[in-house]
Amino acid sequence: MGCSADGGLVERAAELDRVRECIDAAAAGRGSLVLIEGVAGIGKTSVLRHACTIAAHAGCGVRFAAAGPLERDLGWNIVRQLFADVARADDAERERLLAGVNGLAAPALGLAAGSDAGALHGLYWLTADIAGASPLLLAVDDAQWADPASLSYLTYLVPRLNDLGVLVAVTVRSGEEQRSAELRALSGGRATVIGLRAMSAAATATLTRSALGDDAAAAFCEACHNVTGGNPFLLHELLEQLRRDRIQPSEESAAQVNAVRPETVTRSVLLRLSTLSEAARALANAVAILGDEGVLAQAATLAELDRADAIAAADELAGADILDAALRFVHPIVQETVLAELSALVQAYQHDRAARMLVEQRAPAERVGVHLLHTEPAGDPWVVERLREAAAAALASGAPVAAATYLERALHEPPPPPNRGLVLFELGAAQARTDLGGVQRIREALELTAEPHTRAEMMLLLGSTVGLAGDHEQAADVLHAALNEPHDDGALRVSIDAELAGHCLHASSRLGLAFERLGGVRLHRAASGSAEHALRVIAAHALICSGQLDAGAAREVALAAADSALVETGGLSQALFVAELLVYADELEAAIAVLDRRIAHARAHGSSPGVALASAFRAQAELRRGAVLRAETDARTALEVLDSEFLGYCRPYVLSFMIDVLVELDRLHEAESLLELAGPRPNWPQLWQHALLTASEARLRAAKGDHMRAAETALECGRRLAPWRPRNPTAVPWRSLAALASARVGEREEAIRLAESELAHARAMAPPRALGVALRTSGLVHGGDPGIALLRESVTVLEGSVARLEHARALVDLGAALRRSGQRADAREPLRAGLDGARRCGARALARRARDELVAAGARPRGPVDAEPELLTPSESRVARLAADGRTNREIAQALFVSLRTVETHLTHVYQKLDIGSRAQLPGALAARVPTPVSGPSATDRPRVGRDYVSA
Repeated sequence: MGCSADGGLVERAAELDRVRECIDAAAAGRGSLVLIEGVAGIGKTSVLRHACTIAAHAGCGVRFAAAGPLERDLGWNIVRQLFADVARADDAERERLLAGVNGLAAPALGLAAGSDAGALHGLYWLTADIAGASPLLLAVDDAQWADPASLSYLTYLVPRLNDLGVLVAVTVRSGEEQRSAELRALSGGRATVIGLRAMSAAATATLTRSALGDDAAAAFCEACHNVTGGNPFLLHELLEQLRRDRIQPSEESAAQVNAVRPETVTRSVLLRLSTLSEAARALANAVAILGDEGVLAQAATLAELDRADAIAAADELAGADILDAALRFVHPIVQETVLAELSALVQAYQHDRAARMLVEQRAPAERVGVHLLHTEPAGDPWVVERLREAAAAALASGAPVAAATYLERALHEPPPPPNRGLVLFELGAAQARTDLGGVQRIREALELTAEPHTRAEMMLLLGSTVGLAGDHEQAADVLHAALNEPHDDGALRVSIDAELAGHCLHASSRLGLAFERLGGVRLHRAASGSAEHALRVIAAHALICSGQLDAGAAREVALAAADSALVETGGLSQALFVAELLVYADELEAAIAVLDRRIAHARAHGSSPGVALASAFRAQAELRRGAVLRAETDARTALEVLDSEFLGYCRPYVLSFMIDVLVELDRLHEAESLLELAGPRPNWPQLWQHALLTASEARLRAAKGDHMRAAETALECGRRLAPWRPRNPTAVPWRSLAALASARVGEREEAIRLAESELAHARAMAPPRALGVALRTSGLVHGGDPGIALLRESVTVLEGSVARLEHARALVDLGAALRRSGQRADAREPLRAGLDGARRCGARALARRARDELVAAGARPRGPVDAEPELLTPSESRVARLAADGRTNREIAQALFVSLRTVETHLTHVYQKLDIGSRAQLPGALAARVPTPVSGPSATDRPRVGRDYVSA
């Protein structure tokens, strides 16, 4: 573009040096984000394209994408430009590129249907794999027009760049409109910001003389600088017009130049265009309407030109420096100037013509939709249907924001009255994919819908949406009302009932409704589908906790559901209900197997919330069976992966299980920090999961020796649980916690009352683990010979159970009681067994106590107390244990939602600290320092042959 192309790089040496530094860093594996900012015409594109040249010379792969004002509503537009080669690849190459988790990117590339969350995960790994072959530059021009879905990909990628050889370079126009939320999220993080300033007067003079002659007068050059403000594009346009007008660059002409205004310079494009043929002007207008995706045949049709005339017109426009050879405007300002000459009504009419032309040519629905967004509402049902088709395509590609934009425009058309409710519902469903904006739209749709079956479906989505946001009470009310809709779809009714029951069980104020609905569920009748399995599981969950169902019956219901498709195809909360019911029935291995399947499903779909919550519940199951270190791995994964805002109401679960693990590991300070991190949340006290967190706080207070607060907190837990009628201590043994703490502060009568109450409930209905805990508690608070007898019974009950940690704890308490009664010799055997069990479980706190008791009993215990070497950080330990289980580095990175570089770094440190040289030595090295788990790994964690180096 003559001066504009060159001028964009004048006086840019410092900026290009900064870009070069970032490219060199990316080539060394340290990626980053570069934001190139400046006003229109300042040379951002020139700097970006030169960065592409520098990167290519440095051996980087270069992928370039440019946004346009029309395409900002086209889902994944930038992503599809960046990865166009993947979509164009032959079947074999595409299958290779999209193998495994990379396949989740297929919806974003227009190759399959899927979710936006999965697409982001897949795009990240596709990017990582491409960058693994060679460093990569992702260049995005004019990001202020980028579509939200593509910006979400860049925002997802940027925090992970430090461990990738990827540089993301983005140009952004400044000084105009407020940036979108997506663009603010991208630019708000850590980035190298390069602000482009105007050229100096000296640089303007150099370019002026280069274009018009070395003899250009100083006053003339100064006038050119004053008019253009040192803007390269404006200078180019001014000089081009002066050249065409044959203005001599003399001192006398300076006054003529000084009279020109900047806006006049921009409009010189129109002056050039006016000198061209009518066909050229029509083609320019058509290209401006079609945007960057237009092709000559489409532009010719819109301009009503035959092919020969269109080609000639395109040549004219290229010669006038308006279009380039690819039928794109040479600069966005040129396109904006051409469009500005068309009235709003003309533009709307032309966009309508473009949309109808694209439909005839069977163009993708979203290409049609973006034009209809710029038409005038006219009550045309055809427009409404095309916009609904565009929305459906956007949703299928994982671009709900684009879908909502199309549907909002459909509402303004407006749709025929009978269809308005349907469009509102579709809009609400699209908005519900990203935030709660859809709730109001679904409510509006309900007001306009009379058909009972459709209303019930709408209410099911509405209830699940508000429930997902943590408002279980409102969800229950909506779903309860849905059951009153008079339709005969039994399967839908069961689905609503199951969803209703789940939300009712989480909210204390709706428990009466829960028990009313669940009381009539026939647990022993075979379920005919996932919804019926879910309903039976939720009913059994409520009944076992309230003491109305024994562990055996609960086990049958849970195992039947676990063998069904519910675990993979049902909702996440339903799968977690299955796992939790198995935990309460002491079927810990089965619970872990269910959670393994759910985690695998979540990973396959790129669902970080799914991985986080299933990992959290697996941590609970692992802890109950005594695999403390495995529990820590899962709990930390959940804590780090779960977003603090999205699904924030689930955070009490994660914090509760993590605190319980840390107490067993004797990391009380860290547990206290987590508790402080939880902070007060207005609706948490009404939730079941907050009662679990309160119980965990009581355990922490007791471990720290603050028994008064421990007792108060445990009793508060009981008060919060009261609406759930928690007679069965298998879920939350709050009475044991309160009894032990009360005994330590001298409230012996209260302690005995609480302990005996729990023991009575446990003998009547609890499985071995809960019964063993109640017996141990009762033995400790009674003391003396009666207490020792109860402790012996606790050991016996737990000896054959899956609760290896509680068995070890009972042994230690029995040994300590024997020592205190003067039976030092008899105390040593249970203390040694308890110490061995604590070590095998990885329970540091219990192991240290057992060792101290053995010393007090006159023994000399051998071996380390710590169940895991402190020299490994928690993150290193997690990675090491997954690697020892046979996971490849890629599998570990995907499981923990971290980069390959992070995994490799952790494994390198692990090898150094454990003094080993290969991956094959890792299981043995960990086993030598860390006692073996109390039970074998789950099916998905069984060791596989690994490679003998860190990068395997």
